[in-house]
Amino acid sequence: MTKLFKRLFTSFLFVLVALVATAVLQANANPLGRGGSGTVTAPAQAAITKFLQMPVGTTTPEARFTFDVVFRETLNGTAPTAFPATPVHLDIPANAPELSNEDRAALELSAAADVKIVEATTPDLLAGVTWAGAGEFLFTVTERADTNVLPFLSDYTEEIIYDTSTTYTLFVRVVADSETGDLYVESTWAWRGSGPDFTDDESDVNTGKLDPDPNRPGGGNRSEVSFLNTFIRRTEDDIPEEIPGGESPGGTTPDDGGPGDPGIPSLDNAFIVSKRVGGQLSSINSAFDFNVTVTNPTLASDTIIRAWIYSNVAGTFVRGSEVLFTSGVARSDIALNHGQSLVFEPLAIGTIVEATEVNPAPYTPTLHLTLGGVGIGNASGTPAAGVGTNNIAEAPHRLGEGDNVADFININASIPITGLIMNNLPLILVSTATVGFFAVVVARKKRRAYE
Repeated sequence: MTKLFKRLFTSFLFVLVALVATAVLQANANPLGRGGSGTVTAPAQAAITKFLQMPVGTTTPEARFTFDVVFRETLNGTAPTAFPATPVHLDIPANAPELSNEDRAALELSAAADVKIVEATTPDLLAGVTWAGAGEFLFTVTERADTNVLPFLSDYTEEIIYDTSTTYTLFVRVVADSETGDLYVESTWAWRGSGPDFTDDESDVNTGKLDPDPNRPGGGNRSEVSFLNTFIRRTEDDIPEEIPGGESPGGTTPDDGGPGDPGIPSLDNAFIVSKRVGGQLSSINSAFDFNVTVTNPTLASDTIIRAWIYSNVAGTFVRGSEVLFTSGVARSDIALNHGQSLVFEPLAIGTIVEATEVNPAPYTPTLHLTLGGVGIGNASGTPAAGVGTNNIAEAPHRLGEGDNVADFININASIPITGLIMNNLPLILVSTATVGFFAVVVARKKRRAYE
């Protein structure tokens, strides 16, 4: 019994020592408790990931972003003799993949339905470093506000909000292979800000993307540094005092018997609500009431919404009174006459618009809607034909890239009976006099015959 107890006790001590040694080795191998997956044949990596968010409906720009990767300090060991090439450029192609809702949730990015987010990632930042010896090192990663990439599309107002306020600290641990002595990156770790106290645990690390995600490309041995930028593209960037007249973008146009067709303001890429009437009994002096609501997209929620009423003067649209809107709040005091248009200052692509004509009777209303240069269709014959109603199938109506026009045309072509009598009154009077004259002549002839 004593021998058995000694053997069991010896085995227990051996296992305990082994476990303690393993824990100590693991702690020494990776003192910050992160990464640790690099090998001499597959060293750990570090990369920059760019997330670019924009309103839905915006074409992804082929953009270049610029970063500085700077060696900061040596925690222990021998400093490297060559450092990452800086600045680092990251290009986002027009076909950059969009993040899924699941990815956005995992990364704690915007979940708004009117926001799309694309991403791109640099190659390994440490590929060009020459390590002089094993050790632990810190690098600093920041983004530049590189405005030289703009504009992406002509005739638009564009803006990129850069993530220049964020600084990343990149920790790199280099070790030597036990057999060959070759140096390799054993682990990397990135965090926002200046970083934790290395004599303490990780409890004071700033929030951010600290761990590589094994489900992402390169995951498991890649420490990602991520920056989030916002891109806003707006409609026409130059709204002049006077705008040449243009043709209708489509749909029904006033007929030749009416007051004429002034067209709409010839202005590319703007948002325009236009009013025209046609038909022999249409009135160019009649004012038509509209309810108009403009709602900014989530990423441009604070943008001021401004429009002007333009009137057609001898074929040229001249700016008149200004109209201000609050995002998402309807204005019911908009009135447009024949040949007038409501022209909006640059609005963000993805803005939702609603414009409904109120009680156009006795006219037959027709609406031709163009969004992003594409005609959506026609709506006619209803008491209130408008953007945002069931007359047009698409909803919601978001501004796209290209012409955005809600062209309201009312036709009053019917001719009442009273008009027909009044228009032919001279002919009726002459005919009546002629018949009366012949009746008198016939009566006299009959009287003479009896005499």
